[in-house]
Amino acid sequence: MTSLQEFGYITKCGKSRFASDCKDFVNDALENGFISIVIYNQMLIDCREISQLIAREKDIEQDIIANNKSSNDAQLLVTIPGIGPINASILSNKSVEIYETARDFASSLGLVPKQSTTGGVIRLGSITKQGDRYARTMLIQGARSIVMRTSRSNVPNDKIYHFIQRLKESGKGFNVICVAVANKLARIAYACIKGGVEYNA
Repeated sequence: MTSLQEFGYITKCGKSRFASDCKDFVNDALENGFISIVIYNQMLIDCREISQLIAREKDIEQDIIANNKSSNDAQLLVTIPGIGPINASILSNKSVEIYETARDFASSLGLVPKQSTTGGVIRLGSITKQGDRYARTMLIQGARSIVMRTSRSNVPNDKIYHFIQRLKESGKGFNVICVAVANKLARIAYACIKGGVEYNA
């Protein structure tokens, strides 16, 4: 649908909204003579594929939600902001009990900064990116969603959002903040599973 941007067809973020707008935009573009009938037919195929993929994704998510109901750990994890059904499913299958601390668990996902020491001064570098790449990527995606939420009105009175605000005020970049929040989410997930408790805002 990027070929329609030059004609002013822009939809808001959100998969459901995007899918519903696509066909309307394509029909309107044809009526206004912006695209040929050949391009129109090809774009209709794209519209159908988009709708089918979104429907399939919803079906898979419902399967994951149903499966999570049989896991006490998954039920605890979904109470954490940024941890949806997929992340809860991933993290609930981790052997959290083998890690002595929350930092060790976050480190196993590659979310802890590398450390270097020069003259007795410890400097933190980029994250190690070791361990479970998929879990790390999904946690960062979850963190991205709640970082973006802090730019809207009615931000929840929650310690995670306060943490994000402090990082913003310190001048940290968006991606750095997302990784830092993902690190915190991993540590909170560890605490919830080890303690057998829901997240407390």
